[in-house]
Parts: sequence; C-alpha cells; structure tokens
Amino acid sequence: MPNLRVAGKLFLAGMALGGAVAGHCLAYLVAIPSHDARHVVLAETGHGYWPVAVVAALAASLLAVGWVAMRHARAAVAGRVRVGDVSRWLAPRLAAVQLLLYGAGEVTERVVAGVPLAELLHEGLLPWGLLAQLVVALLVTLLLGWLARAAELVARLLAGPPRPARPIRRLPRPLVDQAVAGAVVPSPLTARGPPS
Repeated sequence: MPNLRVAGKLFLAGMALGGAVAGHCLAYLVAIPSHDARHVVLAETGHGYWPVAVVAALAASLLAVGWVAMRHARAAVAGRVRVGDVSRWLAPRLAAVQLLLYGAGEVTERVVAGVPLAELLHEGLLPWGLLAQLVVALLVTLLLGWLARAAELVARLLAGPPRPARPIRRLPRPLVDQAVAGAVVPSPLTARGPPS
C-alpha cells in the first residue's frame, strides 16, 4: 500500500498548508484588529509572498478535500465504512503539522525581513497564532468528518439499492452406489463383529 501512504501524506500536507494559512490569517486578525496597523506589520515582516501562499493553500486544500470525498464515496459503494478514518487520526497530526508550519513560517519571515524575533512575543502573534492553529485543526477535522459522511451517503444513494447476493452454486454430489461404498469402507453401524 505505498501509493495509499503517499496519498495520505499528500492529503495531510495539503490540509495542513490550508489550515496553517487560515490559522495565520485568524491570528493576525485577532492580535492586530486594526486593518491599517495589520497591513503595516505584514509589510514590515516579509509577507510579500502572502497572496501566492493563499492561492497555493486553497488549491492544496481543495485537492485534499476532493481526495477525501472520493475515497469515502468509493468505500461506501464497495460496502466499506471509512468515516472513522478521518477523525481518529487527523486532528493531532494536522495540529502538529500546522503548528510546525506556522512557527517555521513566522521565524523565516522575520529572519528574511531582518525583523527581531522578539516582536513575535511583543505583538502577541505567537500565542494567538498557536491557539489559532489548534482551533483551525479541530474545525478542519470536524468538517472533513462531515464531508466524509456526506460523501458516503450521496454515493450510497446514487449507487441505488444493494444488489441481491448471487446464489452459491454448489457442485453436484457424486453418485456412489451404496453397495460399492459399503464394500470399500465398512460402516460402523452395519459391520458385524466376531461371534461372541
């Protein structure tokens, strides 16, 4: 199943990228409520690439969402239930990857822009950012669970009622003459023992 593992890792990466960008936006909106002040901070801290990052994150998230919907729809048509797959393992992994992406992104942005890293703590961006990543990871997990259930339901409805099971074809029993069978293998009920 190497292809499934690779697809699962790509799915996680796509969802984590989208979640990290969404959490980043949420953190900046909460930490710096003023639009003008937020715009200045973003310009000073090396966020010139941000429009490209948003488009890439949106594309990666849409591909990952499509993969989840298709995988769960196929499983439903085949009679396998997959809903537990999403919620059981996604939230902790998604949160971990998003936290890593957010932290690495904020540090890299400031190093490239020549801004001291201490400003992350003074502006309150780091705590708000970490909290936003956790919240977004949880919300994404819930939404993907609902999407998986919806995809399974729609797939079952479109597939129609289940097909009746095919009758099992049994091979005909060989006809064996009872006399021949008794002569070859004596039956314990009909065999006589020695006279007493």
